[in-house]
Amino acid sequence: WPTTATNNMQWYSEGTSVSCSMDINFDANDNIWLVSSTESNTWPTTSNAMQLVTGGGVDGVVMKFTPDMSALLYSSYMGGSGNEVIYGLETMPNGDLVICGGTTSLDFPTTAGAYMQTSPGGVSSGFIAIINEATGALARSTYIGTTSVEQVTHVQVDRDQNIVALIRTTANDYPVSPGAYVNNATGNNKLAIHKFNSTLSTSIRSSLMIAPSTFFPS
Repeated sequence: WPTTATNNMQWYSEGTSVSCSMDINFDANDNIWLVSSTESNTWPTTSNAMQLVTGGGVDGVVMKFTPDMSALLYSSYMGGSGNEVIYGLETMPNGDLVICGGTTSLDFPTTAGAYMQTSPGGVSSGFIAIINEATGALARSTYIGTTSVEQVTHVQVDRDQNIVALIRTTANDYPVSPGAYVNNATGNNKLAIHKFNSTLSTSIRSSLMIAPSTFFPS
């Protein structure tokens, strides 16, 4: 990873184990947000982190840099005792950060009133979480899934601040809204599009379709 003496992006390459980049985005103030995953137990965290130490296994990590990358404003682990990967991020109009990914943890951090507060019991489950931009605290978090395999790979925020997720699933019983689009969703590899309200407490709409096999890397 290329670094300079005055560039705190060099911190990204530190730690004692493998780390991999996943997604990067900007907020309204041009601060740079980055999400990744790491096996390291020495990842640099900041005092305002929602999770200062690793939960075990592979954890997600969230980082925020100034626009010129001269300062690390926020860095935190996110995960339970299993394995996590964070695939995507998006900012909300109020500046809060929405992240998504997959987890094998039965103790992944969720919040009261969330759509799915406990693990659905699958081999892996998807998740969506919201981080408070001002405090760095975990504002909202929910599992997404069934007793099969799910991963939330992308999130977007619509004009009404609803959160729309793209989900990999192998489930034949992934919930589909009445009258929603369903396209040949009988194979093992499927895509779900699932819309939630801005607090991740309510499912608004979901659909299901067959996915190309390349969307499920081995």
